[in-house]
Amino acid sequence: METFKGLSIVIEHNAGVIDSVRLLKSRSGISDPLLEDVNNGLKQAFAKPVQPTKTTVEIGNLGEQQVLSYLQKISQTSDLEVFDRSSEAGHGDISVSYKDINICIEVKNYKCALPQAQLDKYHKSLALDEYQSGIIICMQQGYAKGANIRTPIDIKYHQNKPSVYLSCVDLQLLYPIIEIIRTMIQSNENTQEHRDINELIQRIEIFKEKLGDLKTLVEAQKKITSKLEKSIADMCLI
Repeated sequence: METFKGLSIVIEHNAGVIDSVRLLKSRSGISDPLLEDVNNGLKQAFAKPVQPTKTTVEIGNLGEQQVLSYLQKISQTSDLEVFDRSSEAGHGDISVSYKDINICIEVKNYKCALPQAQLDKYHKSLALDEYQSGIIICMQQGYAKGANIRTPIDIKYHQNKPSVYLSCVDLQLLYPIIEIIRTMIQSNENTQEHRDINELIQRIEIFKEKLGDLKTLVEAQKKITSKLEKSIADMCLI
């Protein structure tokens, strides 16, 4: 057994957290191969653990669990009933019953735009007789350009059923969106006609434009009134 003395050791750290440890060549007489073996051992001993890469399925499940957890929390103080359907083929990831309607919910956690095939899969689940409506949520990205879906929120009718398309939105919007869906279904049942959501959006835009014109007129009137009041005040001083 051979002992070496007078070795030099270098420790690199950041705020007390060790990044690396290695020996330096010195007059100790330690050979280069042995020095290399020692430094490789030290490198492995102090190497930071590598986080395992999540598979696509694991990433998707994480998104589903986030949505499921939030809806279950909401259900504790509302009329919402939540069901995990991820183990049932063709039923979507989650379904909710809200008063008198059933909604299919599909959760996607892709790092790229959602492929059309996945959108078709959601529409197939939505077509089931047990569902009156559906919601598909893209947690990270939006939809493929060919899908013609507005982001971050779009509402369309698919096979006469209200369908909501969400991308990168706060989950707190889910409950009011579910209430909007129920209102849309009730409106359709009362009127027996399906109003195109694009027409509704256009009407909202026209209203906003008219409201802007009205604000401009009000501001102009305020300036005229202010000048008139100043003139009257000046006349009183004469």
